[in-house]
Amino acid sequence: PPPRPPPPPPGAPSPPRLLPRDPPRLPLTSDPAGRRALLGVVRRSRHREVPLRELRQRRAPPGARLGVGYLLHDLLGAQLLRSIPTTSGPMLRLAEP
Repeated sequence: PPPRPPPPPPGAPSPPRLLPRDPPRLPLTSDPAGRRALLGVVRRSRHREVPLRELRQRRAPPGARLGVGYLLHDLLGAQLLRSIPTTSGPMLRLAEP
């Protein structure tokens, strides 16, 4: 191993740390308003399922800070929506509790 550098003289400022003392805390959901809005769209739909193509064409809901594509990816990853393959393309359905 390479030799360690000598310690700084007393009273000298310490070198900057490479890692922060406390890791940054990220919220559990990055956009709860957008999540709720898209889940509401699926809940209000017939049979509680919507074609993925139809949701992707929508504009971001009011109050959402992120795009629809990101929100869909987030909801699928959180297993709040299920993707069911059909002949006309994927269908998104509310996950059963």
